[in-house]
Amino acid sequence: MTGPAHLPKPRTVMAVLAAATIASTLSIGQASAASVATWDKVAACESTGNWSIVSSNGLYYGGLQITMANWKSYGGTAYAVRPDLATKQQQILIAEKILADQGTGAWWNCVSGTGLATDHANPYPTAPAPVIKSSVVGVFRDGTWALRNASGGTTTAGFGQAGDIPITGDWDGYGHDQLGVFRPSTNTFALRHDDGSSNSLEFGNPGDVPVPGMWDHNGHAQMAVYRPSTNTFTVRHDNGSTDSVTLGNPGDIPIVGDWDGVGHTQMGVFRPAASDSDQNTFALRHDDGSVSTAGYGNKGDLPVVGDWSGKGRTSFGVYRPGTATFALNNAYVGTADAVITYGNPGDMPVTGNWS
Repeated sequence: MTGPAHLPKPRTVMAVLAAATIASTLSIGQASAASVATWDKVAACESTGNWSIVSSNGLYYGGLQITMANWKSYGGTAYAVRPDLATKQQQILIAEKILADQGTGAWWNCVSGTGLATDHANPYPTAPAPVIKSSVVGVFRDGTWALRNASGGTTTAGFGQAGDIPITGDWDGYGHDQLGVFRPSTNTFALRHDDGSSNSLEFGNPGDVPVPGMWDHNGHAQMAVYRPSTNTFTVRHDNGSTDSVTLGNPGDIPIVGDWDGVGHTQMGVFRPAASDSDQNTFALRHDDGSVSTAGYGNKGDLPVVGDWSGKGRTSFGVYRPGTATFALNNAYVGTADAVITYGNPGDMPVTGNWS
């Protein structure tokens, strides 16, 4: 880290709660853009103008002290893994998106005297917007992965063995998904890193289903399991502690994703159709504890989830094992569903952003 040795203004738990309260009372229309000069003032307040700093608690990054959840949700990983590793211009471009969406509450303690609430100038009129990469599909077959890219080509990789359950996630916080497996016989997660190395972690009990995700809001994935016998999700945090949430009914299949585009993982379940005339049901749990449901697919389908349209929000779909066909729901962005035939009958479906 370069720049002055002193750290930015400390943020406490109470400060974060206050920020959330203030943000909820602000109108998003109050501010949607700001000049470079104004962002410089905000940075002077937030980080003493150090664009490559990390807060002492490790939760806020760069000159504007952007969280990893916001950085990922608003497309910042198209520029750099973390805000403090991006250029000043790139940090400001992501801050503009946050400002337009959340209002000034994201910088609640630095609004006064900076002009952030009243300056509506576009700081970089000709700068290209970051591209959020969409999820793609693949299959797993007895330790062999076949990963389809956006242009229809295939990359193959070997990791795992017969009997393993494939998992994907951003284990290292690099802004893209990496491969992994869960071995039910030993309740072991094995994670493959970009350099080809791997590490393992035992977590869970016999019969558990792996559901890794961005549970800690810190830019990389944590391990979690779903226990069908009690319909319980149990998340293991980076510090080794665990939290549990009960969701679903007997026979449900767990699914996880960022349903609301908030930059972290949320829970859900897939309820298989009871008859050929019924639809499957996706039940998605939101941060406020509410659950929304949607019908999609037919009896015998398996659930898949991903950001099919690169909008920063997870949607759902199904994989039909008998025909090796993916059907990916795009209703929330108003585009036609994608139907892709890929793999062989009996393969296990996987999804993610491999690049």
